[in-house]
Amino acid sequence: TAGEVLAAHAAATAGLDDPPFRRELERALTDAGAAGDPTASPTADPSVWPLPERLPRERAVRVRLASGAAEGAIVDAGAERVTVRVRSDRGLTFPTVELTACEPIDPTAAEAAELGFAALHAGDPLLARLWLACAQSRIPPSGSQRAARLRELLP
Repeated sequence: TAGEVLAAHAAATAGLDDPPFRRELERALTDAGAAGDPTASPTADPSVWPLPERLPRERAVRVRLASGAAEGAIVDAGAERVTVRVRSDRGLTFPTVELTACEPIDPTAAEAAELGFAALHAGDPLLARLWLACAQSRIPPSGSQRAARLRELLP
């Protein structure tokens, strides 16, 4: 719910085989409004899953790179991949990564729901459920139709 979904995903993936950890994960997801089996794939036909909307240019993000996590800004975004401008002590780089390896810094409920759809399309129901938990924690009182649709798809 703090918006650090990639770190939560790494921790959750590492602990899934430990029954006490898995119970705690399921309890935390339930408390966050994303109840259900963390690894269960949707039964609905993928052709009816909404496609994720693109993240805007210049959006500040964290990305998972082979060298570790980095922060940068989106320079180009597609439905499956983003190119990010990353500053380092060696200068600027422009890695292109899978959308599921990217997270907006302090994501909105709408961004979290969209990244949940990206995770579904990438075949990662755990990541989708974690994004749903993030979205649920940030939804305004008027609600979010996209987050509600994501919740409907996840078993």
